[in-house]
Amino acid sequence: MSTTANNPRKPRIRTQSIDVLRIPDALVREPIVIEASGLSGSTIYREVLAGRFPPPRRVGNLKLWVASELTDWLKAQAEGRAWTPTQRAAA
Repeated sequence: MSTTANNPRKPRIRTQSIDVLRIPDALVREPIVIEASGLSGSTIYREVLAGRFPPPRRVGNLKLWVASELTDWLKAQAEGRAWTPTQRAAA
């Protein structure tokens, strides 16, 4: 459906790029997690509950993933091994 006078919605502008995964402490939004992992949103949450995918952090109403945890998961997938969560340092 195209944008017309009856439909004034502007196209969404991507606010985050997959390049954000290069920054270890970056917080990554769900669309980038879906793009990087190749998994659907529901599969991601199912894998989080099973302990096979990094859990998101809550920041207000947002669910954000730590980029370094995602890259660790991606490396484990590429190497054909199971991802294991690393111990987080207490703040």
